[in-house]
Amino acid sequence: GEPSGLGYSLVLVVLAIAVMFTAWPRLGRTLVLYAFFARIPVVVLTYVALENGWDTHYTKLPAGTTLPEGTSAFTFLAMPQLTFWIVATLMLGGLFGCLGAVLGGRGAK
Repeated sequence: GEPSGLGYSLVLVVLAIAVMFTAWPRLGRTLVLYAFFARIPVVVLTYVALENGWDTHYTKLPAGTTLPEGTSAFTFLAMPQLTFWIVATLMLGGLFGCLGAVLGGRGAK
């Protein structure tokens, strides 16, 4: 079908960042930097793969996907990298940061 939900994804990114910066600012900053620096090379590689016609998993659209008019394949493929994976990094990183603080006997600072 036609992809939708970009607005919801962006709201989740902002909420995840807000929660992390409120709950544990130092870990939040670290995770946001890590999340973006880990995803940027994937976005660049996706662009290069699409431009050069490489047949990789970075260029594959889900079966049956119809892109909305005016949406490029690159935009569609880059959005999960810059939304879902940022949120996943913050959530899982926060969870394991808290787990490490509890098991290590230190509170969040």
